[in-house]
Amino acid sequence: MDIERLVAAVDIAVTDNTTPVLLDAIRKEPELKAFDRQCRVRLPTYVSVLTFEKLAEWLVDRAKHVGPRAAVRDVDRFLTAKEIPIWQGANISPIKITRPIVLDDAMALIPFTEVSTDHARDRFLTGADEFTIFQSLQGAALVHLSIWPKEKIFVPRNDNTFPRDWVRWSKLETSASILAISTGVSVVQSAMWSQMPDWVPFSEIEGSRPELPPELYRRPPKTLSLFRGFYARALHRKYWALDEVTRNMLHVPIERLNRALRSIGSVDSAIDLGIALESIFLSERSDDGGEISFALRVRSARFFGRSPAHRRAISSLIRDAYSLRSRAVHSGSFERSSRKNRIDPKSCLSRASSLLLLALRRIIRAGRMPDWDEVTFG
Repeated sequence: MDIERLVAAVDIAVTDNTTPVLLDAIRKEPELKAFDRQCRVRLPTYVSVLTFEKLAEWLVDRAKHVGPRAAVRDVDRFLTAKEIPIWQGANISPIKITRPIVLDDAMALIPFTEVSTDHARDRFLTGADEFTIFQSLQGAALVHLSIWPKEKIFVPRNDNTFPRDWVRWSKLETSASILAISTGVSVVQSAMWSQMPDWVPFSEIEGSRPELPPELYRRPPKTLSLFRGFYARALHRKYWALDEVTRNMLHVPIERLNRALRSIGSVDSAIDLGIALESIFLSERSDDGGEISFALRVRSARFFGRSPAHRRAISSLIRDAYSLRSRAVHSGSFERSSRKNRIDPKSCLSRASSLLLLALRRIIRAGRMPDWDEVTFG
């Protein structure tokens, strides 16, 4: 690559605020042929075709910050690079923190206002309603740094496959749900984005603007105490230390409980809690009907109960919660013709969700799923 010719062309483009000379210089470089609509950048949050015009615009903008020669050197660095660092992020609502919390070697929970530059934040918040903007600026963000082979990010234009190993992105999503388990607050990823280093062409932050689900609208952010932040970090590390089979078994109850916590007392929350109960306490069974309810009551009572009276109370709670789940599934409401044994949905489901939170925390800390025969008969 003719560095001097490109530097001179970038200098002219910056001075004259026009790119024809720079585009002509770019087209003469065989090493830059991939930028002629032959490749595209592919990340979890966006896909973009590489063009000479985009490269010229990036070079001009980069040169305004670091100078023409450094900008061209960045392109040369990109061409020879084997791997590309990627920051992936998710705006987390309605959690608020006052200081960063390092969750592991590559992931941290930080105040949203510390994510990046004001310009980048403004870009995401443009078009959002006033409360969503307030919630986002008050909230937190999960950020994760990972290293990717360049050929998995910059791919041939006709490559329409989706990488099977976007596990780093799914780790970010799962980690958000683990926060819900450690805090007891439903966590929503109201925006997601990806960013490459400044020296990579097309390294602008790309993603979605914040959007809040109706259940969280007008709900004020909940400040995470320092103690709860440390607990969240400990549970995060315990979860990712689990073997893959155990993590897969816990995925459904964690996601469903996070959803249920958004609107405790609603029909949807009853269904989500019912699924979470079955996923935890009946993980290896496939029974139907009344036998499911009975097995849930026995196992949960034995798992939590400290005395006969305590076990009976837990059994009754699980019976009522699962009864609400059945009504929600079959009739879409909690209404029933008889006034006998009327259940307060919000109170019942709130207590059941607290029990499920405790169960998930205990299982994650133990590092394995319970041996249900031992729990039941031991």
